[in-house]
Amino acid sequence: MPGRRLSPRALVHPGVGAGAVVVAVLAVGPLLLSRYWVGFLLGVFVMVSLATSYDILGGFAGYLNLGHATFFGVGAYAFTILAGRDVAVPLALIAAVVAPVLLALVAGPPLLRLRGVYFAIAAFGLVVLFRVLAYNFSDLTGGAAGLTLITAIEQRTVYWALLALAAAAVLITFALTRSRAGLALEAIREDEEVAEAFGVRPGIAKLAAMALSAAIAGLTGALYAVDVFFIGPETVFGLTIALTPIVMALVGGSGVVGGPLLGAVLLFTLSEQARALIGEYSLLFYGVVLTLTGLFMPGGALRLLRARQRRARRRRAVPASPVRAP
Repeated sequence: MPGRRLSPRALVHPGVGAGAVVVAVLAVGPLLLSRYWVGFLLGVFVMVSLATSYDILGGFAGYLNLGHATFFGVGAYAFTILAGRDVAVPLALIAAVVAPVLLALVAGPPLLRLRGVYFAIAAFGLVVLFRVLAYNFSDLTGGAAGLTLITAIEQRTVYWALLALAAAAVLITFALTRSRAGLALEAIREDEEVAEAFGVRPGIAKLAAMALSAAIAGLTGALYAVDVFFIGPETVFGLTIALTPIVMALVGGSGVVGGPLLGAVLLFTLSEQARALIGEYSLLFYGVVLTLTGLFMPGGALRLLRARQRRARRRRAVPASPVRAP
């Protein structure tokens, strides 16, 4: 398919420079902030990485992947199991990427033959399946008791790694918008049959998008496990972790660069306050937010902001009508 090829020049954009400044400022966080705020930012980075990686397939290709948390959980378990058996941390991290990618390459072809609500339901079944497996293979996964992970990795190291991963995830989605691969995914989202008629190979494009999103989610899961010291079936395969990143992407603006980032920052901040007020009913908060988003800004917050900016520019560009003297 003829289209844009990604080059280093394609990444030259004012937003990239501004993002680099923000990352540089955040990088000094562990040196200046209290332990509470460092922990808070770690949670933000996890959700930014998850929501952004979800959006590679869910936003650009238009496939609502309710099973995205499966890759997060597989990465978390792969790392925790290996690190707990004294495997070197770099090798365990590689396994945390390879395992979910292999799962995507195996489960992806049959799943991606489905579309719409059928794909969403089948993908969610993958999360349920792995939660059941995590409960039942207790010799390996610890079952309901979960696994505890103690490493010599300092919190600041995890902080910088998650910050780098979140920034890389956003940069990857930005690069996709300026590449042939991104153009192919957007064409699939608009009309898969027409895209195929113009030379796009939907099966390969969707599978590559799922594998890329799985790699980011798996590495996020591994770093999350290091940060919290514990994982269990409900923490990495539960309903909350399955739906939260998707809601964040939809609220911020799915399929828009920076949309999942905005949604993750806003909703994670608000959810921390909601959790303090309503405790175990925090999922109710996400349900209300998603309903309001669908009613009042179905394209997400970032699309709404950009639409208002365009209207404001058009109003400024239209010259005022001359007033005729009576």
